[in-house]
Amino acid sequence: MLILGCEAAPPSGKPPQVPRIESPTPTPTAVCAKDQLLLVPSTDGAGGSAIIGVEIHHRGDPCTFRGEAELRILDAEGSLLEAQGNPSKATIELSFPSDHMGVMWSWQNWCGPAVPIRFVISIGGLKTSLESIAGPRCDMPGISILQFLF
Repeated sequence: MLILGCEAAPPSGKPPQVPRIESPTPTPTAVCAKDQLLLVPSTDGAGGSAIIGVEIHHRGDPCTFRGEAELRILDAEGSLLEAQGNPSKATIELSFPSDHMGVMWSWQNWCGPAVPIRFVISIGGLKTSLESIAGPRCDMPGISILQFLF
């Protein structure tokens, strides 16, 4: 019987050698310097929540950033507003050949007083802030929640 498409083992009895394809070793990327990054804050609303974000714009050579992102929600006097998770901190890691990336938080259920609000965002020694006249909608008296999204 003849089976087409199959090869017999070579006379030595050892299986044929499969050629190895080597992947190029990735070039290590430099750590981003502060002057390569620019923070641009923003807020938006979605379903009664406040979405607080910051775009991290990059300029210069490719680099990576690993560090802490922090959001503090403050009143007009600079005191932390009472919200579970305020301040919110997260370790982030970003690789930049892209022009910019973003980091976002969600703040829900603010039933506190209607006071001017200041969002202060710190990332890798850089700081930016944004002011708002209102927080998220009060859906149920109780606890307000701030959480890191990405």
